[in-house]
Amino acid sequence: MLSVAIRKQINSNNINFSELKPFIGKNVIITITEEQNHSEKLESFSDFFNLAGKITIDEESINKLREISLI
Repeated sequence: MLSVAIRKQINSNNINFSELKPFIGKNVIITITEEQNHSEKLESFSDFFNLAGKITIDEESINKLREISLI
C-alpha cells in the first residue's frame, strides 16, 4: 500500500497536488488535518509537563504486567 503525506497551505477551493499522480485511477481515502500553530503546540506540551509529580503510579500493577509480558 502506497501512502503520501503532503504539507501545504490551502488558499482556494481548487487544489492541485503533483504528488498524487501515482494514485490516479485508484480508490483512495483523503484526510485533511489542520496543523496546530506553534503556540498551541507549546501550550499542549506545557499541559503535559504540568502533570509531572501529579500522577500516582501503582508499582504492584506495573510489576504484575511485567510478569505477564514475560510469558
